This record gives sequence, C-alpha cells and structure tokens, in this order.
Amino acid sequence: MADISIFINNIFISFIETNDNFKTIVKDHGFSWGGFGVGYKRECDKFTGSALDRATEICIILLKSGFIISIDDERLKEKILKKEFEPEQKRWIFKRTSVQYKGWFAVQFEYGNEEIYKATRAVAGSKWSNPNVVIPSYQYEAILDLVDKFDFKLSEGAIELIVEAKKTREEALVVDMSEVELPTSEQTKEKETEAGIHASLRDDD
Repeated sequence: MADISIFINNIFISFIETNDNFKTIVKDHGFSWGGFGVGYKRECDKFTGSALDRATEICIILLKSGFIISIDDERLKEKILKKEFEPEQKRWIFKRTSVQYKGWFAVQFEYGNEEIYKATRAVAGSKWSNPNVVIPSYQYEAILDLVDKFDFKLSEGAIELIVEAKKTREEALVVDMSEVELPTSEQTKEKETEAGIHASLRDDD
C-alpha cells in the first residue's frame, strides 16, 4: 500500500515494498527518493501545477497500474473519485537567469523526445546546457515557431525576453549600402602609390 500525503507544496509517497514498476512510475512523474524517513517526494510550483492536481494525477496512475493507495486528505479523495485534475504542462520555455547563457531562452521538455530535441538544436546558435537546450534571444521568431508546433508554454520571463528582443531588432540601425560605390583594387593601388603631401597637411601660402 502506498501512503500519499500533501504538505503545502510538497507531495510525499511512502511505499514499504521494493517494486521496480512503482519506482519507474513515480520517477517518471517527477518524484525523487528523499530517504527512508521521507519516502518519495515532489515539490510543486507554478510550472508544475498545484500539489493537489499532481497528487490526484499520480494517485490515478498508481490505481490504474494495480497499486493500492491510502490517503487522508478529503479534497484529494474527491478529486480522485471525479478523475478531476489539470494535466501537467511539461513543455516550457523560460528566460535563463543564471550566469551562463543569462538572457537566453531555456527550453524544457519531456526526457527522450528526440523530435523536439532535434527541432530545438536546429535553431542557429542553440546549445545544450544541462538540463535544457538554450537559444539566444535574437531567435525569438524560432521560439514562437516551437510554441506553435509543439504546444510549449512561455513563462513570464520568456514573454518579456521576446518583447525586448523584438524591440531591439526594430530599433536597430539599418543603412542602405546599395548606392555606395566601393573603390576598385586598381584605384586603391593608385592612391597608395601617389607621391607628395596630403592636401590636409599642406601649409596655405
């Protein structure tokens, strides 16, 4: 029997038996081993969705997989019976705030999705920076394409980064060089061989 509880933004699962299938299920859904006094634990935030939704989801998955669960939270019991929870959004695009690649987009998606990995790495300038693919801010149009194609969700920071990058591009100085005539190699050579003093350096008589 798996005992499941919620404390503020944390979900705890205690399971006495050693079962590889159980381990695989909870780890695939964001839980990590916190020790014998803690069991499996997952901390939720604004990106994972509420702890109540994530607890409901993992309970339903465990029940479908044949495990027995024990819960004391009446809210959780009601949501499980109604099969009512907000699905977790696992595809996010953030603004990187750490020192390395600060101000770049950080793309997060489910482990092992080769299609998305190849699509993100195909963007010019992209790099792998564990645990995400990072993309320079000037590639905001490519970011919007990824959102449309793979249903990514943008964080508030990523939206701000798009606005900033777009503004920078719009304000960039553009010079039309189409009518500028560059000197030929022969003209350049002639000037280099001209003798005498440059006009700007001569004394006025």
